[in-house]
Amino acid sequence: MESFEEFAAVIRLGRVELITAFVFDIAVFLLVVGFAVTGLTLVARAEARDAP
Repeated sequence: MESFEEFAAVIRLGRVELITAFVFDIAVFLLVVGFAVTGLTLVARAEARDAP
Protein backbone atom coordinates (compact mmCIF):
# COMPACT_ATOMS: atom_id res chain seq x y z
CA MET A 1 0.00 0.00 0.00
CA GLU A 2 1.27 3.47 -0.87
CA SER A 3 1.87 6.00 1.85
CA PHE A 4 0.05 9.31 1.87
CA GLU A 5 3.23 11.15 0.85
CA GLU A 6 3.46 9.03 -2.29
CA PHE A 7 -0.25 9.27 -3.07
CA ALA A 8 -0.73 13.04 -2.86
CA ALA A 9 1.67 15.90 -3.25
CA VAL A 10 1.75 17.82 0.02
CA ILE A 11 2.55 21.51 -0.30
CA ARG A 12 4.80 22.77 2.46
CA LEU A 13 4.97 26.34 3.68
CA GLY A 14 8.00 26.35 5.92
CA ARG A 15 7.36 23.65 8.50
CA VAL A 16 3.56 23.62 7.97
CA GLU A 17 2.05 21.10 5.59
CA LEU A 18 -0.83 22.67 3.68
CA ILE A 19 -3.20 19.77 3.38
CA THR A 20 -6.76 20.22 2.19
CA ALA A 21 -8.39 20.16 5.66
CA PHE A 22 -6.01 22.79 7.00
CA VAL A 23 -6.63 25.14 4.07
CA PHE A 24 -10.40 24.59 4.36
CA ASP A 25 -10.34 25.40 8.09
CA ILE A 26 -8.39 28.60 7.48
CA ALA A 27 -10.82 29.64 4.72
CA VAL A 28 -13.86 29.04 6.96
CA PHE A 29 -12.20 30.97 9.81
CA LEU A 30 -11.50 33.95 7.54
CA LEU A 31 -15.05 33.87 6.20
CA VAL A 32 -16.57 33.88 9.70
CA VAL A 33 -14.26 36.64 10.92
CA GLY A 34 -15.08 38.68 7.82
CA PHE A 35 -18.81 38.38 8.42
CA ALA A 36 -18.39 39.27 12.11
CA VAL A 37 -16.29 42.36 11.39
CA THR A 38 -18.66 43.49 8.64
CA GLY A 39 -21.70 43.00 10.86
CA LEU A 40 -20.17 44.89 13.77
CA THR A 41 -19.09 47.69 11.44
CA LEU A 42 -22.61 48.04 10.03
CA VAL A 43 -24.13 48.14 13.52
CA ALA A 44 -21.57 50.67 14.76
CA ARG A 45 -22.14 52.95 11.76
CA ALA A 46 -25.91 52.76 12.21
CA GLU A 47 -25.56 53.63 15.90
CA ALA A 48 -23.21 56.52 15.13
CA ARG A 49 -25.58 57.87 12.48
CA ASP A 50 -28.56 57.80 14.88
CA ALA A 51 -26.68 59.33 17.83
CA PRO A 52 -27.57 62.94 18.65
